[in-house]
Order: sequence, then C-alpha cells, then structure tokens
Amino acid sequence: STPKPSSAASDVYKRQTYMEECIKDILGNKVSFNSPGGGFNFYIKINSDISVTSDKLFYKCKREKVLISPGVLFYRDRDDGLKYFRLGYSQTEESRIKRGIEIIDKILSAAEIK
Repeated sequence: STPKPSSAASDVYKRQTYMEECIKDILGNKVSFNSPGGGFNFYIKINSDISVTSDKLFYKCKREKVLISPGVLFYRDRDDGLKYFRLGYSQTEESRIKRGIEIIDKILSAAEIK
C-alpha cells in the first residue's frame, strides 16, 4: 500500500495549493509564476507594465507585516532580480495567506502602470 503523507506534509501541500489559488485569483493580471512543485516558496515575476521593483515592494510589504524576499537578493547582478520576489508558504497559516496576497495586490495596484 502507498504510504500516506504525514499531517505536516499534508498541511504544507494544502497551504501551497491555497496560496496558488489566491495568487491566480487576486494577483493574476499583475504577476506570472510557475507552480513550485516542491520546496516551500513561489518565485513570482511582477509584470513589466507595473513600475514597482521587488525591493520597493519588500519595504512596502514589510510596513504591512507581509514578508517577501526581493529578487535582488538572488542574482549576482541585482538588476536581474528587480521584477522578481519570493513568497513562502510553509510557515504561514491559510487564514493569513489571502490577507498577505491582498496586501501585495493593493501595493501593486497603487504602482504606476507604464
């Protein structure tokens, strides 16, 4: 018989699935991403017509108590990461996932469209 995933693994998968749905439903026209397929983070690209960079998004999110990792941290040439950010879900309760994504949406929506 196939072993069942542990409760913790099941919880993480549920959070991943829920976060993916929230990203698609709430941020869908502002970002692009691939499903993580493993790991504990979504790597998200801000659409080029939105004038906010990942480091500015980081500081604005932090003020709202939403933590993201700006893409500039992951590239040798920081400019390559200006439109990317990492969003983790393994330690975030479902109830806080949607609220965090709504805050990111509010910040991206307020950014000037090019």
